[in-house]
Amino acid sequence: MLINCAHGTFIMNRLDYQPDGSYGGNQILEHGRYEPQEVNSLLMLLDLRRQYFGDGVVAIDCGTNIGIHTVE
Repeated sequence: MLINCAHGTFIMNRLDYQPDGSYGGNQILEHGRYEPQEVNSLLMLLDLRRQYFGDGVVAIDCGTNIGIHTVE
């Protein structure tokens, strides 16, 4: 399904929603965002790295679900 959330527009598997709340898809569908503290911490670390080492900072996002960390 196509979802629009705070991170942008994503294609998400409809089976990612679990009624017991055990999967990240629930957060996106119910609250419009995924782990804001985790995403903000990652962005802060990348900014610090850029301050000390200059432009060209690279982060590899492996094994992602729908790519929220990559987009952010």
